[in-house]
Amino acid sequence: MTMLLGLLDLIPRWLLLGAIAALAVFAGKLGIDLAGERAAVIRANDHVAAMEMLMQKAATQAAEETAAMQTKVTEAQNDARKREITLRADADGARGELDGLRIEIDAARDQLATASRDAAAQRAVAVGAVLQDCSRRYSGLAEKADRHVNDIRTLTDSWPK
Repeated sequence: MTMLLGLLDLIPRWLLLGAIAALAVFAGKLGIDLAGERAAVIRANDHVAAMEMLMQKAATQAAEETAAMQTKVTEAQNDARKREITLRADADGARGELDGLRIEIDAARDQLATASRDAAAQRAVAVGAVLQDCSRRYSGLAEKADRHVNDIRTLTDSWPK
């Protein structure tokens, strides 16, 4: 240690004080730079936290929108099933009505037998055949049309708005 002090005595005092002052300035500058870097890290961490919060909010919103859309699709599908049941019941009812008409046509055919035989019988048979054919075709057409309307409504109801 005495040797070090001896060496320091060889250096002019003004040079030694200048070196100490330069080191102090350099240390101060490093301290200021370090404080600035710490502030930048804090700002960056704040920015990352804000971005993470925005991402979480966006993910939550996307999940809610997806759930709402899925609920809407499920509701539309359930409504379509209900309409399909109603349509099938209506078609079955139309077939029942057609069967009733067949019975009435048969009864009318029997009643016409007492009138002018040949003309009444031919007319009854012809009218009955035409009526049965028309009823069958109209019932089938109505059922197909109702199913198409049901499909369109299902697609419309489940489409995102």
